[in-house]
Amino acid sequence: MNKLTGKNILITGASQGLGRELALAFAREGASGLALAARHAAAIQTVRDEVRKIASGTTSSRSKPT
Repeated sequence: MNKLTGKNILITGASQGLGRELALAFAREGASGLALAARHAAAIQTVRDEVRKIASGTTSSRSKPT
Protein backbone atom coordinates (compact mmCIF):
# COMPACT_ATOMS: atom_id res chain seq x y z
CA MET A 1 0.00 0.00 0.00
CA ASN A 2 1.04 3.63 -0.53
CA LYS A 3 3.16 2.73 -3.56
CA LEU A 4 2.43 6.16 -5.03
CA THR A 5 3.37 8.38 -2.11
CA GLY A 6 5.05 11.49 -3.46
CA LYS A 7 3.66 10.98 -6.98
CA ASN A 8 1.29 13.34 -8.83
CA ILE A 9 -0.97 11.85 -11.48
CA LEU A 10 -3.08 13.34 -14.28
CA ILE A 11 -6.05 11.27 -15.42
CA THR A 12 -8.07 12.27 -18.47
CA GLY A 13 -11.51 10.78 -18.99
CA ALA A 14 -11.80 10.34 -15.22
CA SER A 15 -15.58 10.68 -14.99
CA GLN A 16 -16.40 7.14 -16.07
CA GLY A 17 -15.09 3.72 -17.02
CA LEU A 18 -11.39 3.01 -16.84
CA GLY A 19 -10.48 6.62 -15.98
CA ARG A 20 -12.80 6.57 -12.96
CA GLU A 21 -11.44 3.23 -11.78
CA LEU A 22 -7.85 4.45 -12.17
CA ALA A 23 -8.60 7.58 -10.13
CA LEU A 24 -10.04 5.48 -7.31
CA ALA A 25 -7.19 2.95 -7.45
CA PHE A 26 -4.51 5.67 -7.41
CA ALA A 27 -6.23 7.30 -4.43
CA ARG A 28 -6.19 3.95 -2.59
CA GLU A 29 -2.49 3.57 -3.38
CA GLY A 30 -1.71 6.90 -1.73
CA ALA A 31 -0.97 9.22 -4.67
CA SER A 32 0.10 12.61 -3.36
CA GLY A 33 -1.88 14.49 -6.01
CA LEU A 34 -4.56 13.63 -8.53
CA ALA A 35 -5.58 15.93 -11.35
CA LEU A 36 -8.86 14.69 -12.82
CA ALA A 37 -10.04 15.85 -16.26
CA ALA A 38 -13.29 15.06 -18.03
CA ARG A 39 -15.93 16.60 -20.28
CA HIS A 40 -18.83 16.08 -17.87
CA ALA A 41 -18.60 18.39 -14.84
CA ALA A 42 -21.32 16.69 -12.75
CA ALA A 43 -19.79 13.24 -13.22
CA ILE A 44 -16.26 14.38 -12.41
CA GLN A 45 -17.48 16.03 -9.23
CA THR A 46 -18.90 12.68 -8.13
CA VAL A 47 -15.56 11.00 -8.79
CA ARG A 48 -13.77 13.81 -6.95
CA ASP A 49 -15.97 13.22 -3.91
CA GLU A 50 -15.28 9.47 -4.02
CA VAL A 51 -11.53 10.11 -4.22
CA ARG A 52 -11.72 12.46 -1.24
CA LYS A 53 -13.51 9.78 0.80
CA ILE A 54 -10.78 7.27 0.00
CA ALA A 55 -7.83 9.55 0.70
CA SER A 56 -8.60 12.70 2.63
CA GLY A 57 -5.15 14.17 1.86
CA THR A 58 -5.32 13.70 -1.92
CA THR A 59 -5.54 16.90 -3.97
CA SER A 60 -7.91 16.72 -6.91
CA SER A 61 -8.98 19.24 -9.50
CA ARG A 62 -11.31 19.19 -12.45
CA SER A 63 -11.01 20.65 -15.86
CA LYS A 64 -13.72 22.83 -17.32
CA PRO A 65 -15.69 21.24 -20.13
CA THR A 66 -14.94 22.62 -23.59
